[in-house]
Amino acid sequence: MLSTATGKTYLIVSSFISEELARKHADTLMASGENPSIIPPFGQSSQYRVALFDYESLDEAQAALPQRREEYGSDAWLLRY
Repeated sequence: MLSTATGKTYLIVSSFISEELARKHADTLMASGENPSIIPPFGQSSQYRVALFDYESLDEAQAALPQRREEYGSDAWLLRY
């Protein structure tokens, strides 16, 4: 789990109400060869987000988003953290 904000933009593939559920999903992704990160709740959100990619800039993330949605589903979205 990320411990502090990085200023990067992340591709979020799922979010969960509990850390335990987020970790279980991250473990499943790891078993299939992915390298997920968990973003803890912050701001007004109580959700634990599971991210698969991080980008240095929002422009870079937005350029990659259509392809990533084809790979990981149309519900994938971006979050700056």
